[in-house]
Amino acid sequence: MDERRLRAKTRAAMRRVIKYGGTSLATPAHFERAARALASMVDMGEQIAVVVSAMEGETDRLIEGLTEAGGGHVDGRTQLEFLSLGEEKSVLMMVAALQAQKVTAVPFLPRRSQTWPLVVDSDDASPISPIRTNEERDFTVRTQKTANRFTRNVLPLLRLGQVPVLAGFTALSSRDELVTFGRGGSDVTAVIVADFIDADEVVLVTDVSGVMSADPRLAENPRLLDNISLEDAYALASAGVQVIHPRCLKLKPPTLKVRVVDFNAQEELSRSGTTIEGETQPTVYRNEIPLAVLSVVGSGWANRAGLLARLMAILGDASIPVAATSASSHSATFYLDEKLGERAHHLLHDLVLAEPETFTSISLRGGVGELRVRLGAVADARDVLAGITQFLAHRRISVVELITVLSEINIYLPWNDLEAAHEGLLKLLRTYF
Repeated sequence: MDERRLRAKTRAAMRRVIKYGGTSLATPAHFERAARALASMVDMGEQIAVVVSAMEGETDRLIEGLTEAGGGHVDGRTQLEFLSLGEEKSVLMMVAALQAQKVTAVPFLPRRSQTWPLVVDSDDASPISPIRTNEERDFTVRTQKTANRFTRNVLPLLRLGQVPVLAGFTALSSRDELVTFGRGGSDVTAVIVADFIDADEVVLVTDVSGVMSADPRLAENPRLLDNISLEDAYALASAGVQVIHPRCLKLKPPTLKVRVVDFNAQEELSRSGTTIEGETQPTVYRNEIPLAVLSVVGSGWANRAGLLARLMAILGDASIPVAATSASSHSATFYLDEKLGERAHHLLHDLVLAEPETFTSISLRGGVGELRVRLGAVADARDVLAGITQFLAHRRISVVELITVLSEINIYLPWNDLEAAHEGLLKLLRTYF
């Protein structure tokens, strides 16, 4: 009987993976407060697994110390062995804090290969980035080995009400060598752990209230988002928002909830923050409306503010919707309904005539089709971009323009090639996913 069916039959309580980031483990007092919150959840009958990062600033200190000792030259393998001490320290401190709350906690460290459950192979032995940013590293989870180890070493503890505490950031290879998920990789650890223990939810405890409507360092009074789709969360993470690692969203099982919670809301770990739900399936959307391409060319545009806004305002005031736009240092291109092309051309041409020192010429082309390749949180657009361009070249399909935006690729091509390109790209995506 699989774990989910077993839990349903026995009516087990909520099972969660709680991951603490470095900012939530800045001092021993942070561990004590976290342990009190976790103990309360255990007392309520919840089954909890904990994943911890290194304490705030610890990885930076370890990198600096090792680099200085090595005269500026340290190989990736040696660095990883040393940096993993940061997470190991956090594991043992969290276990001690939980035990002080009368909770039975069990440490899991990659160096203890007999009990460590997560087996991951990776050929990437490059040094960890000294910059605090979420790193993307290639790896392969050894599913059967990992499942067997979780079944043998972790799941029995959860059923007994004990708390396994696992090191984030690192794992063990099938050759018993340390591997890493890179900077920010504890988020990845948490989601993989959740998958193998069939958790209901992953709670990522950090130093922000959740996912906000804007960066609170740049905007006043940003709004906390109670819920956000997986696709939108991935777009934010891919754009550099450090609240959550984009790779963990790719790995999230469809039924698993992920929630981002502020450490200062410890007493509300089970309900506060932002919930990320859903799944995305890669697909190709075809715009059934023929488009026109309107291009405005000029000079002296570099570092001049407001030019694109002026062009868009003219079209907006005339109630002409724009499907997409692109711009460079000397041109702006607008994709719009072919039926509205001549009207839009007339309006913008008036501006070209009025300001020849800024706008040189304008052109209009009809009969353009649009395909939008939506990859969601499955992969980065760059991972499949080469395959798409090779397919189009092989089929001798001309491309008017190709625009990549995070996890979406917009392709503009002759209308007569739209159907063949659509069918071919759908087949191509199936080879990737």
